[in-house]
Amino acid sequence: MPRWLLQRGPFYSMVLAGDAENAYNDGTAFQFTYNTKVDTLRAVGLRDGQDGDLWCAAPILEPTTMVGSKIHFWATGKNCCLPRGDFWCT
Repeated sequence: MPRWLLQRGPFYSMVLAGDAENAYNDGTAFQFTYNTKVDTLRAVGLRDGQDGDLWCAAPILEPTTMVGSKIHFWATGKNCCLPRGDFWCT
């Protein structure tokens, strides 16, 4: 996605992590509710075989999210996690 589009795209605030993601398909920035957290313990990283970068993802959850629930939002980054269970992307 071009940088200019990220800077000009819609910003959504007070988003619930359990909201259907398709309600925000055009969003480029999100502010979640105050009790929403990135679950760093469930983070995963995938190493790129060409350049060795580690692509990272961690679920964004509410305290009431039940085990087995569909994850609608993910925090992502590059070279800021371990292959399993740690995530410090900003």
